[in-house]
Parts: sequence; structure tokens; C-alpha cells
Amino acid sequence: MSKTTAIWIVFSLITVCVGYADDFTDCRELSRRLTRLDTAVNRDDILCVVYTEMIGSGWSPIKAVFLENGVWSEPERIMYQTGRPAVCAGPNGEFYAVWAGNGTTYFSKKVMGQPWTEPVNLATVSSWCIDLVCDPLGNLYLCSMEDRWSYKFPYFKFYDGVYWAPAVRVDRLRSVTTLSAAPGKYTGAHFVFSDYSFTKIVRVNPDLSFELHALEDIEYPYLARDALDRIHLTYRRDPMVNDLKYWYAVFPWSAPDITSAVPILPGFGEKSRHLDLRHIVVDDYFQTHRILNYYHSDSDLVTGLLEEYSPFHEGTACLFSEGMNTETQVLATTSDGDIHCIYMSQDSDGNYQTRYCRRPRTRPGIRIRLSTDLLKPGEPFKMDVILSNPGNTTVSANTVICLAGSGEYWFYPGWGSTMVETPVTMPAGFSDTWTLMDVELPEFSTEIGPFQIYATLIDPSTGSIVGDPSGNSFLMKP
Repeated sequence: MSKTTAIWIVFSLITVCVGYADDFTDCRELSRRLTRLDTAVNRDDILCVVYTEMIGSGWSPIKAVFLENGVWSEPERIMYQTGRPAVCAGPNGEFYAVWAGNGTTYFSKKVMGQPWTEPVNLATVSSWCIDLVCDPLGNLYLCSMEDRWSYKFPYFKFYDGVYWAPAVRVDRLRSVTTLSAAPGKYTGAHFVFSDYSFTKIVRVNPDLSFELHALEDIEYPYLARDALDRIHLTYRRDPMVNDLKYWYAVFPWSAPDITSAVPILPGFGEKSRHLDLRHIVVDDYFQTHRILNYYHSDSDLVTGLLEEYSPFHEGTACLFSEGMNTETQVLATTSDGDIHCIYMSQDSDGNYQTRYCRRPRTRPGIRIRLSTDLLKPGEPFKMDVILSNPGNTTVSANTVICLAGSGEYWFYPGWGSTMVETPVTMPAGFSDTWTLMDVELPEFSTEIGPFQIYATLIDPSTGSIVGDPSGNSFLMKP
């Protein structure tokens, strides 16, 4: 296979959407009616769900449950009051939660094995639109709306682990329907907010300055960030502007741009009266997962739909609540590529239940994990190559590791310009990690970053991709 073909395999993006697949497992009822909930996964693949529960005509206090190694914990109360929560994971495995309620915003921290810290009143007015993200340095970015004088003031609030900085307003609006945030891979954050007539995306820089970009004629936006520091944006267009209503765009951290957006589920509107976006996550294998709701054309029931966008395989759309009135969906992904769905549904008798389902990854895959995100030629670092085959048959393939930056390409080992393929055989259920010590980068002709390292499994006979590739990015150390 030529170097050009290999690079095309690594970098090409193909969008295909096919029919339904029923491949959920571990489905179970969590509670009668959890709502106002959010999820986060830490570095140890522990899933945290922060929520309130509807009890009679009222709401329970803020609580949290954890899923670790397939076992759910008992609920832990974070605060006696109720509200709208958001949660994120920190770089050391800790969890942070905020929630809007009683005219203010509260904050708490959880270290596994210890109770949640006493809630801190941030003395900041928040609306029901609230999100919280953490960058790799442990800095928190609270993104929300301040309601004052019939206006909405989108703002962010920065926390360095010790001190909460004053809120920074970024705009003044009459109404807001959606807010979503994503952390930067190195530092900073993006958040996006929208009403029915406009959408704006905010880039928060490391010095806490911000840039505001308007995205015309889109609504209901949701953000996610991948390992290559790209922003994934899912949104709906005004049907008066374009007949294809639901779209998906990927753009660099530094340049919000939706000109290359692709349609989601084209033609799906023919099967439904309404389709609504809910949540988006991106896993380590470049798969983008989205929850959508749609109303059947022959009934008033709402059905949850999980759609997968893969740049290297056909996409799939999976029904996870056929024939139920479904709402309050959230998604999370663990490092093994499994997708975790939590949703609330209502049966024909009006009974509510909150359910959890896991969608396991079934394709073989290869992942790259670097010991640091700041590298320099001549300074050794550790690189883990993680191989897995969760399927039922043996897979034989060749591994290819490619370094890309500033229009140049190098291949491991040796970082030469000629592609190097290393054979590997993975039996069913195989999982292994190759730890490559004292890896050094080649001398670059330029030090413009970030750079990327990609890992791919290739069929030795056809040259086509086998399973799920992955990638990671890094910055040049000064």
C-alpha cells in the first residue's frame, strides 16, 4: 500500500447512515422518575449520575449514584435542596457538581471514597440552562445564564481549584433555549447558546478573554470535543431556510465553521412529524454518538433514537425505547468505547420509569495514550498502544502508527516517511497494551502545532481499515 493510500485511510471522513440495530445490553430500571440529570466519566471509567427525582408533585434533593465495574452504588445526597445539576470529572479522578436553584448556584466536589464536600454558595444567579466542564489542568468553567430585568446574560465563571473568579458576561439576550459546553484539550473551553432565532458560540481563552462567533440560522446546538481537540457540533436548522433540518459539523478548536456540515439522518423526516436533538458525545475511536427524539407519524408517542456517526464505518441508528414516551436522555462513553444511555419513559398507562442501557463496542480497535501532551524532539516519552477485540472471532491485522503535523507525515518505529506495518493477531475477547518506552520525536521542519498521532488496524491483503482507529494530539514544548 502506498503512503498516500495510508494517509487517506487515516484522515478520510465518510458519512453513511443505515437502518436500526438492536444491540443494547445491561438494560435495567434505575428509579421511578429521575429527571434534571447529568453524567460524567472519570479517568478510572467510573460513571457518575447527578440528578433530582420527582416525588409526587415535588422534587427530591440533589443526589448522585456511581457505576463502577458494572455495579451501581447507593444514592448519595449532595444537598437537601433541589435544582438543575451539571457534573464533570477532573484530571485526578474527582467529580465536580454545580446546580441552579433557589435563585443562586451551588458547588460541591467528590473524591471517590470520601463524601461530597459541603455545598458552596457561588452567589451567582443561574437559570435552568447550566453546564460545567473541566480542562486537563483542573480548571473549571461554569457556563450558565443570568436572569435579570427580562434579559438573559450568558456568562462563564472560572475556578482554578482555589478561587472562583467573578462571572464574565458575554452577551445580552431576550431568551435562551439551549446551552452546551466542551472543555479544551489543553486549557480553555467552548460553550454555545441559542434561542429560536440565533446561535452563538463562545471560545474562552487561557487568559479568560473570550471570542464570540455567530452561527446563522441554526438552533438546538450541542457540543463535544474529541482527542484531536476538534469541536463537534450537532444542531437543527430552521426548516424555512433548508429542507434538511438536522446537521453535524466538525471544526478545529481555533476556528468555528459549519460550512462543511453534513446532514443527520437525511430523509428521516418522512417517517416522523418531529425530530429533536438531545445530547452528543465523542468516544476515543472517532465515533460520534447522538440522542434524538422523534414523534411517530401515526401516533403521539416519542421514541428515543441513538445515532452513531463513524468516519470509517457505516453509521447506525438504534431504537432504545420503541413505543414509549421518552425524555430526559443523557449519554456517556467510557474508554473501552461502550456507550451508556439513561432515559426516562412513560408507558401507555402513564407510569414513569428511568432506565439505563449500555451499548458495547463490538469492533476490534486500537488506541494511543501518551504520557504527556507536551512533547519535544529529543526528550523521551512513553506511548501506550491499546489493542482490543471484543468480538467473537479472531482478527489478524497490521498496526500502523502515523505522526502528522504541518503537512508532513512520519511512521513509527523510526519516524521515517515510509509506512511501517506490524502484524498482530487478536483472538475473540482479546485485550492488551503495548507500552513503548523512550519514544522520541523526529526533528520537525516547523514547530507549528498541535500535532497528531494516529493508530490504525489495516487488513494486510486489501489495505482497508479493520475495526476502529483512534488518534491523539499534543503540543510542542517550548
